[in-house]
Amino acid sequence: IKAPIVFGDLWDIYASGKNLDLNDRKNKKTLSRWKSFMDFVGDEVLTNQTINDGLRAWVNAQRGRDVQDQTLKRELGVIRAVLNYARQAKALDLQWVIPQIDIKTEEKQRPVISKEDYRKFWELIQDETEIKYRPWKEFVFTILCQSSTILSELMRLERKDIHLNGETAYINLYDTELKTKDRKRIVPLPFRTDRLKELLEKMDEGQESALPASLVQVTGNKLEWVTSESNINRQLNDYMKMCDSERQGYTTYSTRHSFKLYLQIAGINHLDILFLAGWAGNNIPSDMLKHYGRQGIGDPEMVKRLEVAVRSAMHFLNERDGKVVQLYKS
Repeated sequence: IKAPIVFGDLWDIYASGKNLDLNDRKNKKTLSRWKSFMDFVGDEVLTNQTINDGLRAWVNAQRGRDVQDQTLKRELGVIRAVLNYARQAKALDLQWVIPQIDIKTEEKQRPVISKEDYRKFWELIQDETEIKYRPWKEFVFTILCQSSTILSELMRLERKDIHLNGETAYINLYDTELKTKDRKRIVPLPFRTDRLKELLEKMDEGQESALPASLVQVTGNKLEWVTSESNINRQLNDYMKMCDSERQGYTTYSTRHSFKLYLQIAGINHLDILFLAGWAGNNIPSDMLKHYGRQGIGDPEMVKRLEVAVRSAMHFLNERDGKVVQLYKS
């Protein structure tokens, strides 16, 4: 007679079956969300009733949290994934009903950085007399302002993946650990290439990572912040506040959102936008581009095409146009 399966067995079934690396930040978060469900179900034996009761108890308890409905739906998705995997792996004759979470709260609108604020910020990040200035901050912002990259991607960026000496400068994110596999892509860098070279040299302490060892460290086989991502984000977001003229709440992620908008405004082909930004998705164009992108890494014409698209969309960052607004400190 087989021993009955209890809720406490499910995580091990899921983690071992998926071969999860529990040192990975994303997997740690997944485990944390599962544990929040375990707080309600304990080590009960799995039955239709205990699963349904546990799901509803968890959902009702979350209503007291100050979180958006979209967040609850994502967290519930983790719980459902663990349950579904165990049912399939162990051929469990169980059926349950996932509680419906109606989306009542509006998704937070991310502010778009205005062209004027972009220009101001573009000047500020080079001002070495500013008390907040650090070479690594200028390096990070110089890339964020002209691309779809996010902070965690630049943290994991290695020097071997930065190509600044060819006709078209770019970053290769195909071999970098990313938030999702859909975001593996080529990132053209049409502006301030020479300055990026200087900053890389300034930060060179013999490390493989682009950023200095005082900021990132190797843990296992992965690069991680020496302090925490929230601390780094706070430092960078404080910098951005200095050019947030309308107090819209600019953050480092605002550059990615704004980059997409300016590509659209410039009339860039939507397939090129998908390619440039690596926006996650399972649609056919996205899958097609992921495949073509891997094949086209060494194709100078493809990289040049993307560079032209970025230069067109973010033209207001081109200092040679003579249109850069001078930032005067008050």
